[in-house]
Amino acid sequence: MTNKSFLNTDITWRFPIYQYTIDVSYYETRRASGISYIILELIDKSNNNEKINQTLQSLGIPADISYIFCDEFSNMYHYNIIKMKNDRGFYREYWDEYHFTDFEITEHGKELIKNGEIPTGDINKKELRVYYDYVMKNTESKWTTSLDELDEDEKKQSIEDSKTILNNGDIENFISKNMASYNFKKKEVISKYKHSPVECFSYELKKEVAINIDKEKLSLIVKNKMRDLYIKANYSVDNLSKIIAKEKQYRFSDNDVSENLKDYEYSDVKNIVKVNSPSEWNQLMETKNQLSMSLGMSMKKSEYSIEPKITEKIFKKYNIDAYSCYYENNGLYSILPGSFSIDVEGFDGKCKINLIITEKLTENLSKEILDFLFLKSLEDIEPLKQCKIIKKISDISQKEEYIKEFVVKNIEKQERIEDKIAILIELNEEFKSSKFWKDIVYQKASKLFENLCLEVTLKNIAEKDELAQKLNKILNYNELIYLEKISKTLNESETKKIEIYKALEKLDYGIENILVIANVFEIFISKILKGEVISPQTELAKECILLENVFKKLKKITGIKNTLEDSVRLNMNNEEFTKEFSTFSNSIKKLEKYKKFAIDEFDNLLSFYKRYTEIKEFIEIEKKCSKKS
Repeated sequence: MTNKSFLNTDITWRFPIYQYTIDVSYYETRRASGISYIILELIDKSNNNEKINQTLQSLGIPADISYIFCDEFSNMYHYNIIKMKNDRGFYREYWDEYHFTDFEITEHGKELIKNGEIPTGDINKKELRVYYDYVMKNTESKWTTSLDELDEDEKKQSIEDSKTILNNGDIENFISKNMASYNFKKKEVISKYKHSPVECFSYELKKEVAINIDKEKLSLIVKNKMRDLYIKANYSVDNLSKIIAKEKQYRFSDNDVSENLKDYEYSDVKNIVKVNSPSEWNQLMETKNQLSMSLGMSMKKSEYSIEPKITEKIFKKYNIDAYSCYYENNGLYSILPGSFSIDVEGFDGKCKINLIITEKLTENLSKEILDFLFLKSLEDIEPLKQCKIIKKISDISQKEEYIKEFVVKNIEKQERIEDKIAILIELNEEFKSSKFWKDIVYQKASKLFENLCLEVTLKNIAEKDELAQKLNKILNYNELIYLEKISKTLNESETKKIEIYKALEKLDYGIENILVIANVFEIFISKILKGEVISPQTELAKECILLENVFKKLKKITGIKNTLEDSVRLNMNNEEFTKEFSTFSNSIKKLEKYKKFAIDEFDNLLSFYKRYTEIKEFIEIEKKCSKKS
């Protein structure tokens, strides 16, 4: 099964190429004349010692036109079609002394005559180049890409390769077959080659070779099979290391990293999740993450970054060899830049290559670091500054214990309940976005509210109520439940009830809810019925006093003290009764909404109200009758 590829990048590779420089002499040709053919035939077939003129005369050619043959001889010699034997020179003044057997036809001449051509015009010179791609075994007349000098390793290799490169004959044969590519005209012919020493250069290909790295090894991926075979046959892992080191993408540009680069064995790194080239350093440092720790440059897209000093302590404590660590998706990862020794497929040994490896660290280590950060945060005397990291490590671990314990510890640090509540309210603002917070804060607020209620007295109820209201913004008790809880420690004697009611009324709570806690209405109505004095300490008491006063007047006016037994006084003042009854009626109606707090007592009052209503109706009937009469 093929291993997953972590990194695949193209690298530049240089291949050897041999450059041959040749100075050539060439001229233009024409169709060979009959005289040329006669001369060549006589040179080729002559085997006697007759001088040239004698032979020509024997063939019927007059002596006075033999100069024509002399000119042609001279021309053919000049163009290297014929030559003097024994490398002698040809001189016109010695024409009469030459024999046909003094000459021979050159190979060049044989080739020309075979094609029926003979030189004409001046001899020209031209510098030609032939390129031989040693790896691809290709010979070219032109090379369009740039050629570079060889480095020391390439020079050593070129010496070995030069033993198998082209010889002069190969080069001349290539040129003769590719005249057009060298811009020779159709009738032009090369007469002479002068070879310069061969030169070796290199040319580069940017996308011919790629590096592939999986969890075990490095592989060279070469597109062309011949180049692949050449590389494997001629390069060692040391050569490969040097070639990779020249690549810009495999060099660290950040001095902070490059100056502190260490050597590692690639096989020693476990749980690799990603491999990057050094050129991707900045991109890697912009990885989005929940929380990061860096010894140098911080990760730019961290939701929270740990200070370098604390990071250094963590790395030292837990033996972490990395530049940075970060949490993402609840996992802990390390970023390690270094020079790694890695096995190379198809090669003996290991090459060295600069890489950045991202490794997933163990769950145990992840938890230990979160615990360390948590304990470190508890040391801060300003807990609000640590809320963000506590929330972050809770999100990472998906556990509420960090927030819960942080809150408990910081509340416990406070001695007064006022300070405990204050810190909880502040923490509530910091943690309210956490999914764990709702249950935690409710539990803590409930406990503090309960403890606060135990401290409530009539003297401090206003102060405690202010604190309790802050907690109730979290607890959301309705008003009645709230009042029941905050007043549960108060003494419920008659005197205390009135004091409790008075205190709560000042705090602007609803009267009905206050009456549930301190039922002074029953007390007030009982006093009205008994004719006892009500102290005007509350607004409700004042309303009841108004009812009490008018009730006393009506009893005096009507003489009725018992609705079942007493009859109306005969000389009752009807006008005075009507006036006071109106006030009594309004007061009864205003207080009737609190009847449920004194049902029997208020029903007794209503029996008087019913009797007074009957009297009022009788008075009205009596008035109508008197008007009619």
